[in-house]
Amino acid sequence: NILLKLIEDILDISQIEANMVKVWDEECKLNIFFKELYTLFLPILEKKGKTHINLILDLPQEDVSLTFDFIRLRQILSNLIENAIKFTEEGHINIGYRLQQDGYLMSFVEDTGIGIPEEKIGVIFERFRQVEESGLARNYGGSGLGLPIAKGLVERLGGKIEVISENGKGSTFKVYIPVTLPKEEKSNEVSPISKQNILSKYANKWAEKKVLIAEDELTNYMLLKKMMDPLGIEVYRACDGMEALEMVQTIPNISIVLMDIKMPRMDGIAATRTIKQQQPGIPVVAQTAYAMPEDIENGKKAGFDAYLTKPITISALIDVFTTYLPEREMDAVVETV
Repeated sequence: NILLKLIEDILDISQIEANMVKVWDEECKLNIFFKELYTLFLPILEKKGKTHINLILDLPQEDVSLTFDFIRLRQILSNLIENAIKFTEEGHINIGYRLQQDGYLMSFVEDTGIGIPEEKIGVIFERFRQVEESGLARNYGGSGLGLPIAKGLVERLGGKIEVISENGKGSTFKVYIPVTLPKEEKSNEVSPISKQNILSKYANKWAEKKVLIAEDELTNYMLLKKMMDPLGIEVYRACDGMEALEMVQTIPNISIVLMDIKMPRMDGIAATRTIKQQQPGIPVVAQTAYAMPEDIENGKKAGFDAYLTKPITISALIDVFTTYLPEREMDAVVETV
């Protein structure tokens, strides 16, 4: 895992230096984005035996939707949070954001870790710098590429990164990135929590439909099946791409295939290409953790009709079924929702 992370970091640095980092904008609510980030790092603290460190989420009360490259922002902040976890043994790590009147999104990661000596602040964004500081490398590990990657991505997004630190007392990293605020908020948007109640409106709407889930991980399959149970759908499972092909050929009238990508024997990309060649009328939807824009583009080239990114929400699943499993009363139901 350490070697794999090092290779990924080197590839990121290479892309940044070659100016090959692409910007992919998507719409997202800031508070939801930061809450997902918070949820992601809670188990990491536990895994590293640092549950005594208080991970704090500091967000404004009013949520705001932005169209922005949230994939890169997640990568930037993840590097900063990982760094904070690595160098903090007690106290807290505080993450959050503020929208500034000058049109900048200011995100921050503040910790009570070992801090940075004043004479080192000017060089912490140099590549492999931690490796050169032999004491740190021995005590904390890592390649020293996390901060250079964060800085490079911030600059690619037209922003800047600021460090405030005191040796032995902690550090605060502030990321400033220019954003365009929406002219008006959508007042009729359904919140993610209330969308859970949509299932009652769709009970048994697709009772005659057959859905094939190609998924090698049992827990992932069980989660999807539990989401579909109230919908009255007949669910089948394939444990790999080869089994998915066999089931598509032998089970009549399969309505849709939810295809994982990384599976044994035959992956989802190869299986989807074959299904689309043999039975192009069957919708195949990727359901995968490979969520980078490049992965989505490759999936579309393979023939996927749509893309569900793990962790999959009920509302996202409903959206896919509404599109690819039409039902005679669906128009009225969608209008109600």
